[in-house]
Amino acid sequence: MTMKHLYRVSVLFTLALLFWGPVSPLHAASKTNEPGPGKPLFLNPGVKSPFLKVVEAVKDSVVYISGVFEVGYRTPEYLGNHRFKTPGSGSGFIFRKTGNRVYIMTNNHVVHNAKTVEVTLSDKTRHRARIEGGDPKSDLAVISIETDRKVNIATLGDSDRIQPGAWALAIGNPFSQTTRTEKRRLINVHDRTVTVGVVSAKGRSQLRFGPGNETPLFQDYIQTDAAINPGNSGGPLFDIHGRVIGVNAAILAPINIGIGYAIPINLSKKIAADLIAHGRVIRAYLGLVPQEIDENLLAALNLSPAGGVLVARVTADTPAGKAGLKKGDVIVEFDGKKVTGLNRFKVMVAETRIGETVNIRIKRGQEMKTLQADLVEYPHPDLVTPVSVAVSTHWLGIRVRRTGQEGLQVTRIEPYSPAFQSKLQKGDMILEVNNILVRDWEDYKTVSKSLEKEKHITFYVKRGNSNLYIGIINH
Repeated sequence: MTMKHLYRVSVLFTLALLFWGPVSPLHAASKTNEPGPGKPLFLNPGVKSPFLKVVEAVKDSVVYISGVFEVGYRTPEYLGNHRFKTPGSGSGFIFRKTGNRVYIMTNNHVVHNAKTVEVTLSDKTRHRARIEGGDPKSDLAVISIETDRKVNIATLGDSDRIQPGAWALAIGNPFSQTTRTEKRRLINVHDRTVTVGVVSAKGRSQLRFGPGNETPLFQDYIQTDAAINPGNSGGPLFDIHGRVIGVNAAILAPINIGIGYAIPINLSKKIAADLIAHGRVIRAYLGLVPQEIDENLLAALNLSPAGGVLVARVTADTPAGKAGLKKGDVIVEFDGKKVTGLNRFKVMVAETRIGETVNIRIKRGQEMKTLQADLVEYPHPDLVTPVSVAVSTHWLGIRVRRTGQEGLQVTRIEPYSPAFQSKLQKGDMILEVNNILVRDWEDYKTVSKSLEKEKHITFYVKRGNSNLYIGIINH
């Protein structure tokens, strides 16, 4: 065979392999899960996200909290005082149910000074809430609703055991602001959004949020990169096992930049229990002024970088004074736990039970001593968020009048009343209530008395040339 014939054979053989051989890329793609023309990519068949089970188990414990706030602003004296109503909203989570009373944990700044507070559960039902108490020093609050519905109660974890690098899931209602104001206008809700990240750090402190008096005194934050935005405040931070490890509280910028802060759940547990039992937080009092030890003091005091706190002053006739603590002492251990910094020390003292005797390990000069102190209650009660009680002088907050026609006309809707939280408007003609005809004042009095204890009431009204149904929740 000549070289010319050999060349022709080799070309034909190569072409055969390309068109019919098993090495064809198109042929190989058709035999595997690899993508080919017109075929969707499907990698890791059978593999599911580990977060799916967590979200499914805990999502319904998260609630949407909305409120109406009355805000004042400065004007020249001759114009008088001006106040206006504004909506506010945030998140929370159910952590306890006693009988029909459901308790919800959130941030104090979500409900502080609210005229009315409303909770929307996962089934979209809305309930008027009662503020059990709020604690500005930690920015925690507890509110409650009354319902016989079955609710999902979140499991509280142990924030002391969580470590940086652990998975963290935040669930809340970012950028939500749907509370009804006088116009009772609804805005979109980003309902129970899930974000995932890790615990970035623990023990964050010395942070400032908002105006001076809005910054919490007790700071021992968990830092996370799970996206948190306005509206997430008060929502839970979960671990990979679905346990709450923190209460999402703050961000450094107006929108998420990958740094969010959550109040550790171990700190929150005691505060929540106090708010439910007493309406305020009962904190222990030692009677000294502690000071952070900076780099300049480390060498002078011959301390390690985690060398405790310096006693700057001791008040006479206090637990600290009676225990023998003196100015210049360095507290290195409190109740058997190492003191690592000023903010952590404040939290340790505040969490101590009233009347408990604690060992305090100090360094005085070159000598180590252990003193004992019997802690008492802090002498000045914490400020408590006022209980939100909307009082209506008329049934459901609706004032009506006769017009000579069938039905009664709405002349006024009282602020913060149940009707104020509905779509009922001044000028509406009430024709029926719960399908009961209302022709005159006597009909209205009879139906309002019979429905005093009903929670869900339906009004059928005439508004201009239109007739419509309006639902009101009787709180």
